[in-house]
Amino acid sequence: MQFKLPDLGEGLGHVTIIKWHVACNEVVQVDQVIVSVETAKAVVDIPSPYAGTIKKIHANIGDELAINEPLVSYDRSQSDVIKAIPGARKLAKEMNIDLTLIVPEKGDTIRVSDVKKHIEKTNSPAVQHNVGMFTAMSHAQQQVALATVMNDAILNQIPKDITSTVIQAMQQAQSQYPLTSAIYHHSEKKLVTQKELLVGLVVDTNDDNQSFVPCINPANQTIESLRDDINRYKEKSSTKQFSQQDFPQANILLSNYGSLGGRYATPLVNPPCLVTVGVGQVYNQLTLNEQQQLTQCYHLPISISFDHRYLTGAYVISYLKILIEYIQCQ
Repeated sequence: MQFKLPDLGEGLGHVTIIKWHVACNEVVQVDQVIVSVETAKAVVDIPSPYAGTIKKIHANIGDELAINEPLVSYDRSQSDVIKAIPGARKLAKEMNIDLTLIVPEKGDTIRVSDVKKHIEKTNSPAVQHNVGMFTAMSHAQQQVALATVMNDAILNQIPKDITSTVIQAMQQAQSQYPLTSAIYHHSEKKLVTQKELLVGLVVDTNDDNQSFVPCINPANQTIESLRDDINRYKEKSSTKQFSQQDFPQANILLSNYGSLGGRYATPLVNPPCLVTVGVGQVYNQLTLNEQQQLTQCYHLPISISFDHRYLTGAYVISYLKILIEYIQCQ
């Protein structure tokens, strides 16, 4: 059985194949996305109208197809095609799970909850937690037009608490650059600026490959009180004793991967946030000062990733300059 390119409307007679989401001999379900095509107006995902096995793909990436030309051919003779909703099939594929091993809890169709329960039964707690991280990071990768700017704060001495100093710099810069902590409301299709900064601090537990993102409100806080909050979250991460109050919706993210040895990075931006600030490991370097003399200085690398759909590069670079100026004055 062939599935031909359907009429996508608006008088569009041709499309260009830009991505296949399936391969030959792959079992697909009804409404599972099989191909992405580009029209003169948009990129469109085309779902499968049938359940069955893909036996032939009739076009390559880059090919131009007209309406009613064949896309794929199916073998629908199998009566034992596994029923699963697209989200469950996608999660199982990405986690390398055989759907034949999963028994649906309700009816004969496998759901996302069935896949997650299977993971809980067959994997360690660390892998169970990583399902949530996997889902969030996949969403971030798919939804954000990611861009990153980087520069160094040049220091005469290392701040006594780098993470707390950067948080204070973010607090100082918010009033001048409020869009860096804005939240995008998808349902209303608008950006909403926030009255107070809520910094989502990425806390890693290196022993079991887990990470948590509790929130810190830096308003009216000192370096010392911020450090108390950070230490409290580190302790909670080691015992996994967080409470729901630790996870309000952050409006900007901070990752100090420099404590692990990294210098620069491209941190992901997790919607609905628009910005993630990354802090690298301090390093020594000879620097030419204003008097044209070589001096030994400390460099604190800062990388800022942002969603380029809503923020311009110039806006974020200006924000980065303000952060650096504040840090250098401490």
